[in-house]
Amino acid sequence: MFLGLQSIAIFTMRSRLQHKPRRPRIREFLSPLTEVTFLLNALGCFFVFWGILIPFNYITLAAESSGMSRSLAQYLIPIINGASFFGRTLPPWAGDHLGLFNTAIVFTIFGSVLSMALWIPVSSNPNAQNLVFASLYGFPLGVFAAILPALVGQISDVRQIGVRLGATFFITSWAGLTGNPIAGALLKPGPNFTDLKIFCGVTVAVGALFLVAARISQGGGAKLMKKA
Repeated sequence: MFLGLQSIAIFTMRSRLQHKPRRPRIREFLSPLTEVTFLLNALGCFFVFWGILIPFNYITLAAESSGMSRSLAQYLIPIINGASFFGRTLPPWAGDHLGLFNTAIVFTIFGSVLSMALWIPVSSNPNAQNLVFASLYGFPLGVFAAILPALVGQISDVRQIGVRLGATFFITSWAGLTGNPIAGALLKPGPNFTDLKIFCGVTVAVGALFLVAARISQGGGAKLMKKA
């Protein structure tokens, strides 16, 4: 499926810029980190990805632990993926009109609130709780996965987008690599998923704060009503 979808882009898209082959230089990947806005945005992306992927590995186990049947819990990840389709399409489109940073910040905060306020509490109806959480959580997850390259593009010269995206993804890759193992280490006997869920919500919230700082740094100001 990936190859088929990517083939459409490969054979239909052309760059409007002239490209000259050249050797990659490590300095080109490090120099963006000297820019405050880029660094704040990269840190925001790191912290968001440190926590936002945790439900993929643990939502099924946590749901079963809360009393949800295994036959129903196995549908939670497909539900998240299904909801993320709408998060990957509609909000990024709205971001062109309302501001990319505004959109990323709002949905990142929304994801943190869902983790802290809906995933953590013990419910007398675990089926409804977990199904609602999975249905809603797909939105912030899809939004951030789709909008990250656009955030980098907004604060970059078009000729440097490739290098700067590479630097950003290199940084966030460490978050994706270590986030779930850290969450597993926080899992207590029982099993008790509370600390794991707190780590998920707090790291995403910290990421949102860095994105707010990046927005202010690039000249957007502190008011979300202003497009940025």
